[in-house]
Amino acid sequence: MILQCIRWIFGYASFELIGEYPEKFINLTVKNKINIWDIKKYGFVLNGKVQASEYRRLRLCAKKAHCKIKIKGKKGFPFIKMKYKKRIGFFVGVLFLLVMVYIFSLFIWSVDVSGNENIKSEEILQVASELGVRPGIFKKSINVSNVTLAAMEKFEDVAWMSINISGSKVNISIKEKIKKPDIAKNGEPCNIVASCDGQIERLETFKGEPCVNVGDIVVKGQLLISGVMENLNGGSYFLDADGKVFAKTVKKITEKVKTSQTITKDTGKNATRLRLEICGGTVPFWGYWKNINDNYQVETTENVMNLFGLELPAKICKEYCREQEKEEITLTSEEAYLQIENNILKRENEEFKGVEILDKTVKKSENDGELSEEVEYVCAENIACKEKINIEQ
Repeated sequence: MILQCIRWIFGYASFELIGEYPEKFINLTVKNKINIWDIKKYGFVLNGKVQASEYRRLRLCAKKAHCKIKIKGKKGFPFIKMKYKKRIGFFVGVLFLLVMVYIFSLFIWSVDVSGNENIKSEEILQVASELGVRPGIFKKSINVSNVTLAAMEKFEDVAWMSINISGSKVNISIKEKIKKPDIAKNGEPCNIVASCDGQIERLETFKGEPCVNVGDIVVKGQLLISGVMENLNGGSYFLDADGKVFAKTVKKITEKVKTSQTITKDTGKNATRLRLEICGGTVPFWGYWKNINDNYQVETTENVMNLFGLELPAKICKEYCREQEKEEITLTSEEAYLQIENNILKRENEEFKGVEILDKTVKKSENDGELSEEVEYVCAENIACKEKINIEQ
């Protein structure tokens, strides 16, 4: 690849040699240290390539070998320069392009984030933009150490951050803090209390003194297993009580739905708008003269422009706008209760994790265009909850 580029810069010619003794011609080129390549022989015809500056010497070798040689093609920068030497505008354009590429290389084209898992990239990019790290900013205006320290102050969950500038691209690499799990300290004095109201059905005491029996009704916060123990001398000592207390509990879920509702639906009137965002600025294209108001739902897609795999500081944004209108509808009782049941089922899945539902009672009612459904659940669950014992010194 490098050799091909060098040959193109200095220019080369493709030639065709006709003669009975091409071998003599090749020997002469070797003797005169003339480099030829891509040699192919078809009968008395020999094809090859030679550097443009060596072609005249190649003709002398062909003459000595009693062969005829002619040029089939010329390629490379010298021939392009000769072709356009009278076209000043072409060279001015090339010079202008090189100058613009150099000027653009002094600015930041793109910023990306890596290493984040819990913190959203959008939040990091927003903070970086506020601190002066964004596409279109002059590279030398970025104080990497100051920006890094200021950004870390805004993110408490970041343990380490580095900002690396490579060419016209900035990479923000972060390492998030590993949160310590909430582990109860061994030996810390605590009681077991009730997390909610219920009727005791089963006790499993691992450490501590049970304070309730099967069949007892308890209220939220009531002591179930005590961490205060008495020794043989009549004194007392503390331990970390542990155990499970299964109780029958009662829970309720109530959902309401109005039969008269306002819904939003598409009118079928759509519009498309296009804009170019470059170095923080916006250039509107077609569609921006259309009247797009709050009645439209807008979805935006972004395509970052790149050159040979290098991201440019520009992106094309396409907006799909769908006009919507509000409509008043009236639900039937069946439709309203179906909506209620779906909402209740969703809440069950969210709120009753680890809870066994033994029975449930449904009460439906209707009042002034509003339907409601109250579900009372009889559940079985572990209501044991640890509570630290405050020991006065």
